[in-house]
Parts: sequence; C-alpha cells; structure tokens
Amino acid sequence: NKKESKEKIKDMKMEIAEDPSENIENKSEQEKNNEKIGNTYKTIVEEYDSYSDSYIGRTYMDAPEIDSVVKFTSSKDLEIGDFADVTIFDYDEYDLLGEVR
Repeated sequence: NKKESKEKIKDMKMEIAEDPSENIENKSEQEKNNEKIGNTYKTIVEEYDSYSDSYIGRTYMDAPEIDSVVKFTSSKDLEIGDFADVTIFDYDEYDLLGEVR
C-alpha cells in the first residue's frame, strides 16, 4: 500500500543520510580543501556573477562538471577565458573561495 511504500522510501533516505562513506568522502574533501588554504593557483575564468561581483573558475586540477569550482573576487576586471592567480582563503563545503591579489 501507499503508506508502506512511503515509509520504505523514508527509511531508505535515512539509511543513505547515515551512510558513513558519505561522511568519510566529505571529510576527505574537507581535508584536501584545508590543505589548499593559503596557496595560489592559476585559475581560468568561466563565469562572472554580477550579483556578488565575483568570478567562478577552475584550476588545472579541476575537471568540468565533476570537481568543485573556485569562487573568487578580483579588483581588476577579468574576461571569460582569462587566467588569474587566485589565492585560496577558505572553502564552502566543496568549492574553494579565493581572491586575486
């Protein structure tokens, strides 16, 4: 019946949420990102976000649509396709946060 099906789906979602492999993967990603703080990476500009006056790009280590992105600010105007040396100062779950100095 529908009620049992909904309960099974709810239970499956809870199991997935409690899956320790997700926590390990997330922790591993956090450790990797932590190691990148303070480092500078050549980053290709892929987008400009006028709302936040920031850019989105990728380093040579990041595959499109698979890896995280670098969200960063710059005091000089950049064009899509430009390269910029971005210093990482933090991360937001998976994405790196930085600035062009």
